[in-house]
Amino acid sequence: AAKHDISLTTVPDLIKEGRACLATNMATFTYFMVYAFLLTTVRTFFIVLHNLSLGEWVWITNDIGVGVIMMFFMTQSQALPHLAKFRPTATLLGFRTVSGVLVPYGLGCAILGVGLAVLHMTEWYDPLNPSWISVLPQLWMNKGDNYDSAIGVLILFIVLSTTAYVNTYGGDFRRSIFRNYGINIMYALLPDLPWTDGEIRV
Repeated sequence: AAKHDISLTTVPDLIKEGRACLATNMATFTYFMVYAFLLTTVRTFFIVLHNLSLGEWVWITNDIGVGVIMMFFMTQSQALPHLAKFRPTATLLGFRTVSGVLVPYGLGCAILGVGLAVLHMTEWYDPLNPSWISVLPQLWMNKGDNYDSAIGVLILFIVLSTTAYVNTYGGDFRRSIFRNYGINIMYALLPDLPWTDGEIRV
């Protein structure tokens, strides 16, 4: 339909935009559910394991770099120019939505377990509990300076950024992700940020 057309010919455009918006909303919902489950699991596991935490810059990067900037670019994929023959799912407890949350969460937990198992089998691994070296509770940011937390950082960045990226695929309702330059740049740059690289290397 023309830009200023107010006739019924604009109805297909309205439906296309609405479906694209619904697909985007479900994508961002999926990301934040994975974020909630995986971050809670990783944090709880490290606290129970050795009273560990993650570095201060890790939280900033994760919440701003992924949780704000990548989320913004997730919403920038425009609707396809043609109308699909079916509508996107709008069921929060449907198979597609639940599997979209549980699969990356399960993979993240599995990778965490494998990563820690490999780490603990190395000869140079030195376990650390901050209470052993009298790190005060208010100095929580110092509890991320250890080998175990580095594995958690790696898992969080890989799983969360990939979840955001994969859920931006165009599909039948939105344009291809390759036309969304912002999220491609963020996905390429996020693992190379200097403070995340240093945190992972410890």
